[in-house]
Amino acid sequence: MSTEIESQALVAIRRLLLAILFLGMLGSLVDLLLIEHLEDRLQFVPVILLGLGLALLAWSLLKPNRLAIRLLQITMLAFMVAGLVGVYYHFRGNEEFALERELEGSELFWDSVMGVPPVLAPGAMVYLGLLGIAYAYRHPRLRGG
Repeated sequence: MSTEIESQALVAIRRLLLAILFLGMLGSLVDLLLIEHLEDRLQFVPVILLGLGLALLAWSLLKPNRLAIRLLQITMLAFMVAGLVGVYYHFRGNEEFALERELEGSELFWDSVMGVPPVLAPGAMVYLGLLGIAYAYRHPRLRGG
């Protein structure tokens, strides 16, 4: 395969990743707003990160430069951290509720994992962060000075 064809394929893949990332971020943001995920300061974190991520995606698409891509990479890392922390907080919240119902042992664990809010829902932030890192990986705007 020639390098020109490989280059065209890479551009197409990068555009596809951008579209998937945009739709995932927009859908997640709308979902969080619809369920009013704004009860305390910690619940604002994914909402703010998603808004920031969408703004950075727009910047990297409309006027791509090294700074836009680097900020997007940093934000995507923050997505992954926030997702992992969110899984922890969802589990702890469900666990506290299960403890109030005086559950113990494996029943406590499974009720915490299977409860509401869904424990793995914040994992979507990790997934989106990984997509963003893939989009920015060896981005042409990161070459040179």
